[in-house]
Amino acid sequence: MEPQATDPVESETVTPVVASADDPATLIAAAEALTNPPEFAALSMLLGRIALAKLDPLPERQVIARIKSATGIGMSVLTQQLAELRRRMNATGDPHAPIPKPAWFRRLRLDFTGAPERNEANVIVALTSLSPLAYHYQDRAEIEAVVQGTARDIAFDTLTANIGTALATDRTLGGLCDWVEAEAPRPVDLPVVGAASLEAAVIPVFLHYTTADPLA
Repeated sequence: MEPQATDPVESETVTPVVASADDPATLIAAAEALTNPPEFAALSMLLGRIALAKLDPLPERQVIARIKSATGIGMSVLTQQLAELRRRMNATGDPHAPIPKPAWFRRLRLDFTGAPERNEANVIVALTSLSPLAYHYQDRAEIEAVVQGTARDIAFDTLTANIGTALATDRTLGGLCDWVEAEAPRPVDLPVVGAASLEAAVIPVFLHYTTADPLA
């Protein structure tokens, strides 16, 4: 459910963030300095630096793999946390800044931890303050990557790296999606009679988006 356009939003002071100058080697060195178990502040700061650095997919995965080796934290957990930091950065400009809450959030009853209580009063406040339902979807698209020639491996790696760079540059596809991410391809060699073999793969791309009308 989405806030109405007329519903005011609390303003919060956001600390200005300067674009990161971190390169993969610097981030890998910082990852190797982490401990097991890690210090939360150091790990959070490093993930924020990665979010700001906007690395290509392969170097970014190498840095995350070093963090996993140093801390023992799984790749999926680190990737999810990095995605959350990027969501905050897109909303506020700072990966560590809280996302501003709508004004009606102050009318909710909170428990001792500061989280909204699960009760009927809070449900009524939320339902009367929000616009009609929004539908959240995850769809799968596919990119067919095919190369041919004597240097197929190099050409295929270059092609998939360019696809990854294009997706990483615009994770929302110009605002059409909330988030876009691809899975690693599994290339296969396809023999061609009388010609050089093909190297081909299907690259799955997952599209996360929200719409007010599931039939639109």
